[in-house]
Amino acid sequence: MASWGTRRRNIIVTIFLITLFIVLSVTAYLFLYEAPNCFDNKQNGTEVGIDCGGSCDLLCSNQALSPLTKWTRYFEVIPGLYNAVTYLENQNTNAGTKNLEYKFTIYDRDNTILSERVGSIELRPKEIIPIVANELRTGQLKPTRISFEITNDVVWEKDNIRDAVISIKDERLTQSDNSPRVSAVLENIGFERIEDIKTVIILYNSEGNAIGVSSTVTPIINAGGEANVLFTWPQNFVGTVSRFEIIPLYETSEGAL
Repeated sequence: MASWGTRRRNIIVTIFLITLFIVLSVTAYLFLYEAPNCFDNKQNGTEVGIDCGGSCDLLCSNQALSPLTKWTRYFEVIPGLYNAVTYLENQNTNAGTKNLEYKFTIYDRDNTILSERVGSIELRPKEIIPIVANELRTGQLKPTRISFEITNDVVWEKDNIRDAVISIKDERLTQSDNSPRVSAVLENIGFERIEDIKTVIILYNSEGNAIGVSSTVTPIINAGGEANVLFTWPQNFVGTVSRFEIIPLYETSEGAL
């Protein structure tokens, strides 16, 4: 039978070993543990998928609706030269994308590709915007149809709808001398300067069909400032212009509008 001294020593050793194990386990946990984050290629924390959903800025593919192409048209500027436009709608109320890649393709009656144009845009929540491709050249061949397609897997991020800071005023249409033109004034009603404002114009006939499109870029408008924009075409439209809309596209320090 072990003496009291031996038992006491065994108890002390046991307590020491248990304490050492706890200390080492806690130390190892604190040293090796990585809190769940949105960049660790794992589904953890509140994530719905791998690094998406929950507290992450990125949304999972099944959490966002695909952009909706409302319509696509092309218009002859002069023989062999065309402008094209598509109206694209972001159906999501709380999600946008910083990089939506697209392609316009014009075909002839034999389905031969006459001209292509690729590009990329940012798309804000609930935004409905025109995407324009100017000066598509077809040579001597006549186009019969056009397609618009999104060419990448769109990455959606949480985002908020923002108020516009560029307003339009003094819009005027002139159709004299077979050279139509539209002038307008862009006004920056925000508190910071805006750069690289791409302004798109779409013209409609009395039936509401688009019959012309163009775009121009204004380098900069200071806060509270204004800038004139002018759109011209080398020949009259097929049909009478009943109305037109002017849409400025730009970025603020908080993102694109």
